[in-house]
Amino acid sequence: MMQRHMRASMKIASIYALTGIFWVLFSDKVANMISTDPEAVAVISMVKGWGYVLLTAVLLYWLIQRHMTELGRAEEQLIEQNEELCMTEEELRQQIDEYQNSQNELFEAHKTLNALFQFSPLAIVALDTNGIVTLWNRSAQLLFGWSENDVLGKPYPLVSLENFQGDRSDLEITVQEKSLRDVTTCRLSKSGESIDVSIYTAPMHGNRGEITGIIVMLTDITQRKQQDRFLRESEERYRLLFENMQEGFAYSKMLYDTDGRACDFIYLSVNSAFEELTGLRGVVGKKVTEIFPDIGREHADLIETYGRVVRTGQPERLELFFQPLGIWYTISAYSTGNDHFGAIIDNISSRKKAEQTREATVELLRICNRSKNSRELMRDLLGYFQQLLTCDAVGVRLHEGDDFPYYETRGFPEEFVLQENSLCAYDQAGEMVRDSAGHPAYDCMCGTILSGRSDPSRPFFTARGSFWSNCTTELLASTTEADRQGKTRNRCNGDGYESVALVPLRLQGKTFGLFQFNDKKKGCFTLEKITLLEDLVDSVAIALAKLKIDDELAESNERFRMIFENSLDAIMLATAECDILTANPAACRIFGKSEEEICRAGCAGLMAHDVIDISGLLEELRRTGRSRGETMMLRGDGSQFPAEISSALFSDQAGIQKLSIVIRDVTERLNLETQLRHSQKMEAIGTLAGGIAHDFNNMLAVIQGMAEMSKRKVPGEGELWEHLNLISKAADRSIEITRQLLAFSRKDLASPKPVNLNVHIIETEKTLLRLIGEDIVLTFRPASDVWSVLIDPSQVDQILVNLAVNARDAMAGGGTLVIATENVSVDAASCQSVLDATPGEYVQLSVSDSGVGMEKSILDHIFEPFFTTKEVGKGTGLGLSTVYGIVTQNNGFIKVSSKPGQGTTFHLYLPRLLEAGAVEQETPQTVPSGNGTVLIVEDDNMMRCVASLLLKEIGYRSIIAESPESAIEICGKRDTEIDIILSDVILPGMNGKAMMEEIRKIRPGIKVLFMSGYTADVITQRGVVDEGTNFIQKPFNIFTLNAKLKEALGV
Repeated sequence: MMQRHMRASMKIASIYALTGIFWVLFSDKVANMISTDPEAVAVISMVKGWGYVLLTAVLLYWLIQRHMTELGRAEEQLIEQNEELCMTEEELRQQIDEYQNSQNELFEAHKTLNALFQFSPLAIVALDTNGIVTLWNRSAQLLFGWSENDVLGKPYPLVSLENFQGDRSDLEITVQEKSLRDVTTCRLSKSGESIDVSIYTAPMHGNRGEITGIIVMLTDITQRKQQDRFLRESEERYRLLFENMQEGFAYSKMLYDTDGRACDFIYLSVNSAFEELTGLRGVVGKKVTEIFPDIGREHADLIETYGRVVRTGQPERLELFFQPLGIWYTISAYSTGNDHFGAIIDNISSRKKAEQTREATVELLRICNRSKNSRELMRDLLGYFQQLLTCDAVGVRLHEGDDFPYYETRGFPEEFVLQENSLCAYDQAGEMVRDSAGHPAYDCMCGTILSGRSDPSRPFFTARGSFWSNCTTELLASTTEADRQGKTRNRCNGDGYESVALVPLRLQGKTFGLFQFNDKKKGCFTLEKITLLEDLVDSVAIALAKLKIDDELAESNERFRMIFENSLDAIMLATAECDILTANPAACRIFGKSEEEICRAGCAGLMAHDVIDISGLLEELRRTGRSRGETMMLRGDGSQFPAEISSALFSDQAGIQKLSIVIRDVTERLNLETQLRHSQKMEAIGTLAGGIAHDFNNMLAVIQGMAEMSKRKVPGEGELWEHLNLISKAADRSIEITRQLLAFSRKDLASPKPVNLNVHIIETEKTLLRLIGEDIVLTFRPASDVWSVLIDPSQVDQILVNLAVNARDAMAGGGTLVIATENVSVDAASCQSVLDATPGEYVQLSVSDSGVGMEKSILDHIFEPFFTTKEVGKGTGLGLSTVYGIVTQNNGFIKVSSKPGQGTTFHLYLPRLLEAGAVEQETPQTVPSGNGTVLIVEDDNMMRCVASLLLKEIGYRSIIAESPESAIEICGKRDTEIDIILSDVILPGMNGKAMMEEIRKIRPGIKVLFMSGYTADVITQRGVVDEGTNFIQKPFNIFTLNAKLKEALGV
């Protein structure tokens, strides 16, 4: 303390001395530097003196203050030390007592330590720093052979056989490193024997911490070392097995919940095969629930099995599909005790897949084999697939036309199937969209698969063209809008289906359908499942193709059976030598024999005796494989009939040649050909009659017109007027004859209208009664709600009058005439006997008499023109031919039945009018008068003159045009006033209808009245003039012309 004060005082005195020296030496210089003014220098010197005095005072104050502080502290310390001295005496007495106790305890501890030292199983040796043995216990003596007397006070006898630590001794190493040591080495015993020992050395310290020696403990480890070597070798063997075994191995510890139930386990060790088989890395030290949180829910059986193995000690083996990894494993578990267990696992997915594929294929083939048709097959397959996959809905699409509609579904809502049934894309106009190659464009992902547009590089397509997704919501979110618009309607996702798989049906590279699997749960599919489905669907494609072939074969057989049994032709199968094997029912009917009789007769027995040589037929068959010809065949009753025979050679399944024979009875065909020739002859006669009538009409028009004009200019009484009147009557009679000729030839220009035959017959009934006379009873039997027909009403009159006259002449002594109507439907079978008949709905008009009837020879000619059985002068022979012409002109036909003495019935069939219009009423004749300008277009000069004179007589002005071109030219002149055109139908260059089309381009809305006596080409080939067209038949009188003009003009 005093030294510290003295040092401080010396430092302060030194500082003060130095400060004073600097003050004396440099203060004046500093004052001169500040100012050279003497007064200022004096002031500065004065300040300098006072400053030094002040500094001295401050230092003295600080020294005195510090000294006083130190004195106070010293006094306090003396007081404290005095108190401590008072306490130390009592403590010293206590420490002496404690020391004595310690000495006693130390003695006891020494005795105990000595006992432990001597009786320790370890060899214990103590050395001083010079390596002299100071302690040597009994175990050391037993181990090395030296007694305590042999080694105490002598150098350490244990020599190492190894170059241990660079030949440094245990003492040197321990002393230098000053640390504990534990090494294994080899030492020699007194007998020279080498002993493996484990040495533990530690330094011994003196009171001041210095090293006074070392303690050495040695253990004989010869046996343990040998065991260790065996253990290491065993461990190495097991390690090699552990690392190189193909099966995975995991060593684990079972964990339990609070109730003592096995709930988890922790991996302690796994081999590389385990990592390869599971794909798991770094699992050691982790609980299985850390790796698979849901394992307790998904695979409680696995933890339960491990717990049972640990609890019972009995090994167990199980197979399971590990859901988190999607792999099938076989697991062999065994207990190692203390809640530890080992598990050997192997991946058996390939085997399981093969087993599943085999089982699934066997079941699928069983379904395919039991199914009788495609519909049943698909229905059963969908049920099987739904059960196999446990999915909500399955469906199959098959190719049909341009589309792939659903063929069968299971589990899909009906609305879903209806809206998604068609895959074809349509544009705004409703037309099907097609690609550049003309193939239909398909919507939806189904269309993508069926079109083969899948991309295997995308994760949702497979290399075999399938599509699958375990979450359509994520798929749609990961695709572009263009992808969604182009490939899917999103309907599956819209209906809540998350898992969707589409597998195409392909055979020989051609896609003809697909299977669709939908489920509303996510994650229903794996690649292995899709591969299995692809394998199964490939088998389905083959089975479906086979079933289709079987169906087609069965259908073909059924068609053949139906044709064979229902054919109207005789069909027979025979050997190549013409021995008949079987015959169809038609053959039995045609030949009038049973099948057995036909087979017994053979081909030769069925042919007429005069053509029994069939060598030519057989020669043609052998040469070409086919033959065809006509011959006479023989019925069972001995009658012959003409037949057409077609035969062909073929080979059956066994390769044996057989003969198919088709025989057609052509009797009816030959009859029809005869009727056709007769019809053609009638047509030729009709054409001739039409031509004659046409020429007559033109001449009669002039005669009638001029006669009418002359009569109007001659007084009503007198010989000239009578002559003119006779000419008019003769012309009228000639006109009727030409009308009948035109009707027969079907060239009479008609104006068809809807006609109710019941109404028309009632209106004509009085006329018919006057015509047939009082001796004949007329009965009319109308059908209720009879259909309307389209016909010219005047033609109905002609039909009724001609048939009534014919009936009257057949009933000279009186009788009954029955007219009846009926609605009938005519089928194809009923049409076969009538050449002009076609199936359909008709109104049947029947006219029956109770007259003399006719022979068949007469019936064949009754419709021929000029054919009559009446006396000369009583018939023209045109009545029935006119009826025939009218009926056929109106697309009808006639059936006649008659026998001598039993009367005759004519059945006339007129086609039903489906949309009947109102029946037009005839316009009554008025006094000839008119006003206006008429353009006459007629190529016949005399007809032009007559028409002009008649128009002038009525009061019309006329303009003459000799040709259509002239008429068009006249109409083109705007200053020429024309009210109506009177035109012939047939004109040179163009017909009247074509001419009016050109004129109406110049003068729209101009009226026209057509006239004609013959319109063969235009009317029969191109149709009657349009319904409602204004028309007047040549020849016509002044009254008819006036009425038609007024009707055309709307006056």
